[in-house]
Amino acid sequence: MKDALRADDSIHDGKNGFMSIIAPIYFVAFVLMAQFVLVNVVVAVLMKKLDESNQMMTDDAETDEDTERHLTAIASAQDYSKKAFLNNKYPVFADYNYIPYFP
Repeated sequence: MKDALRADDSIHDGKNGFMSIIAPIYFVAFVLMAQFVLVNVVVAVLMKKLDESNQMMTDDAETDEDTERHLTAIASAQDYSKKAFLNNKYPVFADYNYIPYFP
């Protein structure tokens, strides 16, 4: 911008008055537009990441619901109240006649 406002050092003895009026307007508009574009780019990236995060959370919630439904279906299909956990015989937990010998 300083170069655009600099006085004309050429052999023509006049200043370029048009450039001294247009240069500040151009550079102010350029800076404002550049900031506007960069802010929009940052906001667009943040919105995309937020959307991806929400989509991942939705997918995880759907997966959890599917897993819960599947486990509920398995549990209802197997009626544990009718199955015997132990046989009628007494279980043998230890054999007292067996003594291990370690050389």
